[in-house]
Amino acid sequence: MIDTFQMDETKRLPRLEKPSLPEDQAGWAKRDYRVRYFDIDGNQHVNNAHYFEWMMDVLDGDFLRTHQVVKMQTEFAHEVRYGQTVTSTGSTPVEKEGLMVTHHQITCQGQRAPGDLYWQPRN
Repeated sequence: MIDTFQMDETKRLPRLEKPSLPEDQAGWAKRDYRVRYFDIDGNQHVNNAHYFEWMMDVLDGDFLRTHQVVKMQTEFAHEVRYGQTVTSTGSTPVEKEGLMVTHHQITCQGQRAPGDLYWQPRN
């Protein structure tokens, strides 16, 4: 594959930037979700795409209509399974490096998966 795509051989993948989770989460939007049968994948845990749905679902509809995600960061620390309840929390958007950023956390049975979503206005 390296020859096919004319790439340099790499022995180690670069480390990805981890999401930043502010300590003060007062006033964050919050919503609970019960994991449905159709949320799970062949490995019997939640498909990762649902984490991002839960993160975005706590945001204001007007913001979602006028902005689009351009970058996502998350850290999966625990597998979520059918029948469990997760709690999604999210911050209000703040400006960072010319983009809007929202901070998020998915919690299930004491385990946390933080995430940051970076947004730009829709054209």
